Amino acid sequence: MAGQIGVIEESHKPTILGARLKVVAGKITEIDHLVIHAGNQPLNPNMAKPRPGLVEPLKPSERLPREDILKIANSYYDAIVEDNGNVAPFADECQRRENGGTSANDQEQSAEDAKKDDFSVFRRMKCGEQLSTGVMSYITDINRRRLIAADEEMGLVFAYSIFVHDGEPKVMKIVGVAGITERPNRYGPFDLPAAHMFKIRGGKIYEIEAIGYMSRHGIKSGWE
Repeated sequence: MAGQIGVIEESHKPTILGARLKVVAGKITEIDHLVIHAGNQPLNPNMAKPRPGLVEPLKPSERLPREDILKIANSYYDAIVEDNGNVAPFADECQRRENGGTSANDQEQSAEDAKKDDFSVFRRMKCGEQLSTGVMSYITDINRRRLIAADEEMGLVFAYSIFVHDGEPKVMKIVGVAGITERPNRYGPFDLPAAHMFKIRGGKIYEIEAIGYMSRHGIKSGWE
């Protein structure tokens, strides 16, 4: 198996691609691809080059067997569904990016950006801390999880999944955030096909690179 998240060109514009290949006896037997079509949105500058942490090999002492890093990566999805950041072993430095934008542990927001962004207080939080507030409780389930490529020497896991949203609750209860007890769920029903790359070092998740797009509720994965 081989998986990657990167940037290609579509209609002369940079476009985000997640791809997976299965190779048997020297021949490609399966292909997955997830494309975030460029449209009119500019590419986030974070996608201009690889994140240093993702491409850094692990020290032998930091490596874990394949089955262990797959289990840790899967626990990330459980932590979201359970609204409990303690379910997954997040490093304090863990940072999550979505289509290039930093959505957890963002310490580089300007004061002006924060004024325009009602998610700002959550965006600054550590990965586990953020999930425990309930701000992701609009995600009903994360299913059709396929953790399909792992590199023990690099500590990387590549996965596909579908984030399911049934439109409930209409109001999310927020805990542990000063001055915020509720947050409206304005999204309604939708599903989100996603690809993730996890960097796991010494048993903890350090980097999360995610891509995905909003789609109709009830979408198929293509493999059902």
